[in-house]
Amino acid sequence: MLWFPVSALVTLYTKIMQHPRDPKNRSDLRLMEAVNTFLAVDKQEVENKGVQRLIELCSDLFKKAALAMRQALTEAIYKETMGTNFSTAPRCG
Repeated sequence: MLWFPVSALVTLYTKIMQHPRDPKNRSDLRLMEAVNTFLAVDKQEVENKGVQRLIELCSDLFKKAALAMRQALTEAIYKETMGTNFSTAPRCG
C-alpha cells in the first residue's frame, strides 16, 4: 500500500533537487505534502519500525525539497539584485 505514494514522492523529490528553480516545483511540493499528510495518518497506527522510519524519511525528503527551492529562489534574487554570477564568484575556504 505504501509503495505507490512513496515512489511518487521520491520521484518528485529527485526532480526538485535536479531542477530547484523549475516553476512547476510548487505544485510538485504540494503533492509531496499531500503524500506526507496521507502517511502521517497511518503513522499513528503503524507498529512496524521499518514503516515508521520510511514515513519519517518521506517527511525529511519533503523538508529538503522545500529548502532546496527556497535556496534556489534566494540565490536567483541575489543574482538579480547584486549582479553576481555565483559560478565565477570567488569562494571562501
